[in-house]
Amino acid sequence: MEPGCGEIPMYVDDARLYPVYRYCMERGIPMFLMGGGGNGPDLSFSNPEHIDRVCRDFPHLTVVNMHGSYPWVPQVLFSCMCRPNMYLAPDMYMYNMPAVQDYVTAANGFLKDRFLFGSGYPYIPLKQAVELFLAMPFRQEALPNILYGNMARVLGLKLD
Repeated sequence: MEPGCGEIPMYVDDARLYPVYRYCMERGIPMFLMGGGGNGPDLSFSNPEHIDRVCRDFPHLTVVNMHGSYPWVPQVLFSCMCRPNMYLAPDMYMYNMPAVQDYVTAANGFLKDRFLFGSGYPYIPLKQAVELFLAMPFRQEALPNILYGNMARVLGLKLD
């Protein structure tokens, strides 16, 4: 969902959206929320405090923060540390942007089971995104989860 990009922009923690979150939580449906970049009429729409509130109010809802709340990197990483139901997918903001090392550090540590690869396609070609991602200093043992295992868990897929 991208509620900040609608005709009437809303923050993701707008009470009018809470029935949707409740519905998804009760049925085990993960919620993908646009959390960074140009996701509203101003920078405040990407502030992770809004997604943090959704995760707090719906602790059994799996929430994927798309675009990694960029440029609020330290704030979103702290939020992820406090909210075990928040997954992070910085996607196109992983490539040649300030603060990328903080994402990598978190993915190699406390966020290794909730960090998600994303390409940012069509803004970045898929092949190029994979090459850029794999060139980063991720721990080899973390890559299977980051590249596919964590998303499989979000989607409820069984992997052999």
